Amino acid sequence: MYWVEKVPYHIKKIYNMKKTKSSTPQILLDVLDYLKTNKLVAEAKVNGEGRMASLKDEETIIEFLKKSKKFSKYIIEVEARKAGDFYLLDYDKVTIHIVNIKTTKGSTDNATCKIGFLWAFTDMELDELPGNITLKIWNNLMKKRKANIPNRDYWYLTFDKRDMSKVFLRGAKQIVNWKYNPSNFLQIDWKMEWETKEQSYSFDESYSNIMDGMKECIRKKLVNSYPIDWVKQIAKTIK
Repeated sequence: MYWVEKVPYHIKKIYNMKKTKSSTPQILLDVLDYLKTNKLVAEAKVNGEGRMASLKDEETIIEFLKKSKKFSKYIIEVEARKAGDFYLLDYDKVTIHIVNIKTTKGSTDNATCKIGFLWAFTDMELDELPGNITLKIWNNLMKKRKANIPNRDYWYLTFDKRDMSKVFLRGAKQIVNWKYNPSNFLQIDWKMEWETKEQSYSFDESYSNIMDGMKECIRKKLVNSYPIDWVKQIAKTIK
């Protein structure tokens, strides 16, 4: 038996859970309610590029929040290629929430952010978060610095491109409908997620969903993209 077959992969969906109060911080719920009143319109493709349109949408949404008398003082813009599209300062003026903006028609969307996952599942502070890192370094940090920090998550703020007043918020610790792409790693099926009630996973269950899901993406790539005898031979050389 070679190592690929040993990859543990058990994404557990929790059924028949007791109803609990939402674990989403109040300021995020308030921002969500405020955004539902917006009259924003999603961009069409820019020069034929859907990603360019999404970037324009993200800028529009952040500007909309910055113009709000209630929320402007809590919006912290971040540099490109950092975790999330903006940081939201909590009402306590201490806690930071990292937010990733998504605009979609309900398709499956790339959702892997190694830095965002480090924020959600470790005790690393903002100034400790690395830039672009390898999966090996990321895996080591996820294990070495693993910590259950209350109210900390990596948040996906998702808008329906067909009607931008339809806004949805869910954290990486809450996502149920992960999809496993061998090229782009973890993705989210937004249509299914919109139809799924918020789940109260434990910290360890959420952590396993991410770690096991990433392993499944790699397993798929190895099995589907490379000759299996190559994989077996290479696995024997890895210590």
